[in-house]
Amino acid sequence: MVLLARIAKCEAWLTTRSYSNAAPTVKMYIDGQLIESKSTEFTDVHDPATNQLLCLTPKCTKDEMENAVQSARNAYEKWRHTSVLTRQNLMLKYQALIREHSKEIAQNLVKENGKTMADAEGDVLRGLQVVDACASIPTLQMGESTANIATDMDIISYKVPLGITASICPFNFPAMIPLWSFPISVACGNAAILKPSERVPGASMILADLFTKAGAPAGLLNIIHGQHAAVDFICEHPDIKAVSFVGSDQAGKYIYKQSSAHGKRVQCNMGAKNHCIVLPDANKNKTLSQIAGAAFGAAGQRCMALSVAVFVGKSKEWIPELVETAKRLKVNAGHVPGTDLGPVISPQAKQKICELVESGVKEGAKLALDGRDIIVSGYENGNFVGPTVLTDVKPMMKCYTNEIFGPVLSCMFADTTDEAIDIINKNPYGNGTAVFTTNGATARAFVNRIEAGQVGVNVPIPVPLPMFSFTGNKGSFLGDNHFYGKDTDQFSSGGFPQTSGKPRPRIIKYTMGTVMVLIILSCVATPFLMNQNDHNLFASTMLAMSRVEPVRNTSRSQTKDIGVSKNRSRIPAATVSTTEVTRRKDLEDSTTPFNGILRGEEEEEEAVVDDTTLADTSEISTQAIPSTETSMSVRQTMTTSALPSTMVLSASSTTPKASSSGTTEDTKTASTLKKPKMPRVTLKLRENETIPQMYMKAGIASYKKGNITTSVLAPRLSLEGLIFKTPEGTIKPWPQKWFFSDPSADFQWKGSTQMPVTIYIVLAGLAALASISIVLMFYVQRKASRRQRPNIEEPEVEEHEEDKSTLLGAESQEIEEKE
Repeated sequence: MVLLARIAKCEAWLTTRSYSNAAPTVKMYIDGQLIESKSTEFTDVHDPATNQLLCLTPKCTKDEMENAVQSARNAYEKWRHTSVLTRQNLMLKYQALIREHSKEIAQNLVKENGKTMADAEGDVLRGLQVVDACASIPTLQMGESTANIATDMDIISYKVPLGITASICPFNFPAMIPLWSFPISVACGNAAILKPSERVPGASMILADLFTKAGAPAGLLNIIHGQHAAVDFICEHPDIKAVSFVGSDQAGKYIYKQSSAHGKRVQCNMGAKNHCIVLPDANKNKTLSQIAGAAFGAAGQRCMALSVAVFVGKSKEWIPELVETAKRLKVNAGHVPGTDLGPVISPQAKQKICELVESGVKEGAKLALDGRDIIVSGYENGNFVGPTVLTDVKPMMKCYTNEIFGPVLSCMFADTTDEAIDIINKNPYGNGTAVFTTNGATARAFVNRIEAGQVGVNVPIPVPLPMFSFTGNKGSFLGDNHFYGKDTDQFSSGGFPQTSGKPRPRIIKYTMGTVMVLIILSCVATPFLMNQNDHNLFASTMLAMSRVEPVRNTSRSQTKDIGVSKNRSRIPAATVSTTEVTRRKDLEDSTTPFNGILRGEEEEEEAVVDDTTLADTSEISTQAIPSTETSMSVRQTMTTSALPSTMVLSASSTTPKASSSGTTEDTKTASTLKKPKMPRVTLKLRENETIPQMYMKAGIASYKKGNITTSVLAPRLSLEGLIFKTPEGTIKPWPQKWFFSDPSADFQWKGSTQMPVTIYIVLAGLAALASISIVLMFYVQRKASRRQRPNIEEPEVEEHEEDKSTLLGAESQEIEEKE
């Protein structure tokens, strides 16, 4: 009879709500604008403390929800390409605006949800902390890599935006739960759709307005309203890639099943039955105070509320003191100063709480404190339930197996800690748990053995801060990744691994191959661009540079190497055809061609340049920079040529003396140097002919007469102090121009004067071709190893003036709710 009377009283509350035709309608938030819904169906929003109607929440039509998805899709296509620093900057601005308007948001929570002011401010703060953590998104978005996963192969994993995400939020934390979901999703590069509870839409609308003011592009956050139809739309729409939900068991299981069936990622925080263990060695006063606050605070309407206390051993004697602590808690409207707990959300919620408490009493539990009949003066129509304590609760009772979601504490007893742990582990829920003890070993054993997602030691509500994740388990959670922290970053981000070989060795290989091909092409193509004389000199140059001797008739000649030592001035090593060396007597006959070009003794392994040799040769002299090695042997090829002794070319710093007969004599000055810096090589050229300076620069002298070629390779030949003598005996410096001889000289280069220019043009062209090839290879490699992303401008955001009336309508109107 008592139960029927209580149910009848609850039903009477449902018929005593106040209504007004002037109740404002909550707007949708689509594409950055507040839009009036065309729906004809609404949900009433009441003040839980008075049951007066505040506003009407529309049940959006399917077309309106489609518009929200389309807006999110358009915003996502641009937002996904913004830098992580841009997203971080948005979060920094957003958290500053939330902090600035926290009082405003908290006041709305007090009015729509019935929270106390302190609890409402805590709601906003816990959500704000998540936004603060979102400002570290550059670190959260860092990918992973492994070098040398195989030979010359690396793997890099990138985090990329997922797409459009949706959040379905409950009534008990109207600010915190939305801030758990959409800020981190947006920070990861996604667009978001938010469906707040139809009972408390105001806080989400304020948060959306602040989000736009912070600089969020239009469409990045869209808000739709509704109940079952809106939930089905979110679960089934193909453009929505992930769904976040916090709420009851029944709704969570349905959302998880529907969303998973449509290939979406899902995270569902559902019901809970949070236990604590009280050990006799705990600090009694502190423990009882913490249990009372965790069990009855927020009217017990939180998923981490402490709903079951297991007293071990003699600690059960503390229950009377716990009851007295609970009685001292003040029950009133949330805005009244000093209030400890306010009303529950609706008359239906109060009715459910009362029924579960009554079922416990029927099943044998003892009612140590009954708060069902509490009346608050001035708020007689409010949905108030006072602190309620049930003792001797058993695991099979309905009040234990169901989540009451009200200010009700069920007390159980255990003889040992192990028995208490078994009670907790057998419960199907696993959101959170706690132990109260002063024994460190006991606390450590409890933490290691307990099967709950979040564990507190002398902390009744062990909710982790946002740098970690909310890790409920067992029947309290469905999905793979939890809310906020690194888990939600993974939940809101796609990813792909890139496997690639190391590009550097390949580029070097291709580059070297290209250079070799170009060298071969230059060797093949250049001779076709020269005349006969050019051919002779070019061939000699190539032979000397490659150090390949020309083919000789070895039956007619013997060869001998002449070396160069670092400590002695010597002739660079040369191969001398001894059968073609003519002695000095051949020079006496002017009609006899001079066939000797190098004066040296055939019997000597190394022919030292001495004063006699320098004095007896009327030949052209060049100097080579000595090798830095201890000894060096440079293969040089020399064959004789008919050369009249008509001019002297010397690399000596001294001036040679001219003879009256037109022949020249080397001075003794160069030979008298005690420490000559460079060895001397003497050659003789025909009158009116000279060696091009470009070959002298390269350290190469070459001349061809008939079928005999003379080539000398003098490494790093220096031209400083180089002079020549004209037939008239005039001594002039070597021409400074590379391609033409001195116009004042009586002789000029008889080969093609275009030859050096041609070679340089060809080589310059080949060098340009090689450079272009290398650049193209780098470009192709870069394009193949990296995604090319379009350069998209950062979206501009319009500033909107704050207009609370357009967000919530006339909040001053207080009219009764109809569920």
